[in-house]
Amino acid sequence: MDITSSQRKAIARWARPTDHILITELLGHFRSAGRVSNKYSLEIWVQVTAQVNKPSVGTGVATLSVLQVKNRYFSVCFLSSWSLLLTAG
Repeated sequence: MDITSSQRKAIARWARPTDHILITELLGHFRSAGRVSNKYSLEIWVQVTAQVNKPSVGTGVATLSVLQVKNRYFSVCFLSSWSLLLTAG
């Protein structure tokens, strides 16, 4: 059974601009709350997810879920810490 391009489900993809929006939004919440922890409430994650999805609304590109945004955040943090360790030596 062949699936035509119009029948395929749109796939959300991460790119540098999307990563930038994610980090900028979370950093803004971190700084405004004067936090000493990087734990965010569900309300914050919903707001950040809405900002991350804003550029793709109405374009036919799939939007990301809160869980996908949280996973990306932890992946970026993990990769960044490894990158710092590898470049420090």
